[in-house]
Amino acid sequence: MTKILKEQTPKKNTFDNYYRCLIDLYNHIKLTDINALLRTNEAEIINYIENKYENSSTIKSKLCGIYKCYKLLNIKSDLFKTKIEEYKYKTKTQRDKEKDMNKKDTDEGDKMIEEFKKHYNELEQKIKNNLSLLTEWKQEAQLYCLLKLYLEYGVLRSSEIINSLITDNDDNDKINYINIKSKNLVINIHKNDKKRTKNNRVR
Repeated sequence: MTKILKEQTPKKNTFDNYYRCLIDLYNHIKLTDINALLRTNEAEIINYIENKYENSSTIKSKLCGIYKCYKLLNIKSDLFKTKIEEYKYKTKTQRDKEKDMNKKDTDEGDKMIEEFKKHYNELEQKIKNNLSLLTEWKQEAQLYCLLKLYLEYGVLRSSEIINSLITDNDDNDKINYINIKSKNLVINIHKNDKKRTKNNRVR
């Protein structure tokens, strides 16, 4: 099952999530026949996940991880589908509620951006005066790079940028990369990459 999951899941983070769900389930039920595990233990699997986790989003993610195995083995499970839809609704409702509670007005957001810009400019000058901060990759240089990414490229997931290639051309549409000539950051592989490529240019 692990081999099938790996072959059918090109994104490492997604595979890791599916794998953790499967191993956790195996350690709980201890049944080595994957077909028997999935076909005869639907209610027990769902009950185990619901009792182990409290957060609706986490429960949905774990259910989806196991349901991926059902789909890859062509095993039908209306019970799993119904449960996943139920937690999708719960998660959306919870997220919408949190958004309303955490909304900040535009002025507050602008103040935060200005404060970040102030720190960014201070760090830039500090590094210019002492290049060893950059060459030795000191904390000031790390924070400077994070602020640059945030202020000039927008908010990115760590998984989107951690393996980005530094290059001088735009020939590859299979990886994430920063083109140091055009100053483009191109994110081809991301959570919603079926929709579009993220292309950001440094101002």
